[in-house]
Amino acid sequence: MHWKRWQNNCRIQLISALTAGTLMLCGSSAAFAQDETADSGSSASKSSVSSSAEKSEPASSTSEAEIKENARAYEAAFAKADSAALAAMWAENGTFLDASGNRYDGRAEIERCFKEYFKRADADKNLEIKVESVRALGDKGAIEKGISVVKDSNGKVQSEAPYTVIHVKNNGKWEMASVTEQAARYYDNPLDKLRWMSGEWSAKGSNGEATLSTRWLADHHFMVTTFRVKTNNGETLEDTQIIGVDPRRRAIISWLFDSEGGFGHGRWSTDGKRWAVDVVRTSPDGRRAEARNYFEPKDSDTFTWRSTGRKLNGLLIPDSDSITVNRIHL
Repeated sequence: MHWKRWQNNCRIQLISALTAGTLMLCGSSAAFAQDETADSGSSASKSSVSSSAEKSEPASSTSEAEIKENARAYEAAFAKADSAALAAMWAENGTFLDASGNRYDGRAEIERCFKEYFKRADADKNLEIKVESVRALGDKGAIEKGISVVKDSNGKVQSEAPYTVIHVKNNGKWEMASVTEQAARYYDNPLDKLRWMSGEWSAKGSNGEATLSTRWLADHHFMVTTFRVKTNNGETLEDTQIIGVDPRRRAIISWLFDSEGGFGHGRWSTDGKRWAVDVVRTSPDGRRAEARNYFEPKDSDTFTWRSTGRKLNGLLIPDSDSITVNRIHL
């Protein structure tokens, strides 16, 4: 890929960017769920917990009421995005294993996990915990099972996930020793946030013109975009991009295939106002190009695009100008 070709592609790559959960907590679902093992790092501990679980009995009405009260407190702290209060509900050395297999050890790490989640523009804070059962594990332990339900601000269910909690009683207070969440069932489609991109678009830059066509595919599980670039020197390029969702991270990702045999991929994120796409491309001769592309919708028919942090084989290339992209009304 020639340096100027890459620079031109980055300019018009707004179309690549344009075509380049719910919700995931700490890289996973925001569902509240918990671990069936008090210490997954020890096989002996696992065996002990498993044995205790098999012998569990219904918890006393007092213990069950206290644990359900903690669930209500968890919901309230989640609604306030109070990471410290949430982490404090774990035992000092408690663990959290999320649906993607990510493990967080200790209150400090769990608190950081929540903080990162609540920083996200798409972080829903409406959480309902449905406690289905509480069974005793001796005098100072209990297993709680249920379903966590994440809703959007309008009360629409976004996801549901089964969970298991092992509680221990320390100094008269119930704490979570371990937390495991199982695979969540999602009712939202992250791609709906890009629905406005469907249709026909056009853009002009100092190096040429581009047109973009975006359509839905596979029952709205993917978006497919074809974009055509005509440079000022008469060169014509045609690339195809597929946008989908990483099922584990519930994050938008994309794959790009250019007409000369190169390919690339992108990872999408948003701050609620504009989208950022971290793009990495490989040219037909094996050279690496990368950039962070921003696009910001202005209204239903217009958005702006800009490419920053551009590199070709590690060498910096100047950022692009901001380009306005307009919808074509057919």
